Amino acid sequence: MHKYEYTLDDNDYLEFNRYIFYKSPVQKKNMIWVRYGVAAISLLMLPFAARLFEDNLALWISYVVLVLLPVLWIVFFNRTLTWFIKRAMKSENINFNRKMRVNFIDNQIIEVTEAGESRTNYHNIEKIGVDKNAIYLFINEAQALIVPERVFENDDKKVQFMEFIKNKTGK
Repeated sequence: MHKYEYTLDDNDYLEFNRYIFYKSPVQKKNMIWVRYGVAAISLLMLPFAARLFEDNLALWISYVVLVLLPVLWIVFFNRTLTWFIKRAMKSENINFNRKMRVNFIDNQIIEVTEAGESRTNYHNIEKIGVDKNAIYLFINEAQALIVPERVFENDDKKVQFMEFIKNKTGK
């Protein structure tokens, strides 16, 4: 049995959303299209700029903008994504600072928050996600129990927890 008490904060939810965007197969495809699609469209506009502007200065300015835009978009994409996620989190008007008490017992996970108690059977865990900041126990594609890295006293405790979860979920 494993018991943890912790508080999830905005950064935990931000990292969770970033994890979904970078690891989910559907979101990965979307991110490729968004990241490189904008750049490709900008570069495809170069021939049209040549026809649109007869003035050399305007033509060179449009060329610089149309070449610089995709480069900047690709370079600053991660920051832009983080900004969009933060903006979405703010617009939901949800207090992301939640105190949690989570008990991993033999047949289920008991999660107790200020809002109440929920129970999840291990067989309902669809997949396990791990990154440097947390372990995510996915109940569906966009919902997971977040277990932050900071709750583990040391690496051995984290390894023991992962073995326990893998054994219980079969994943």
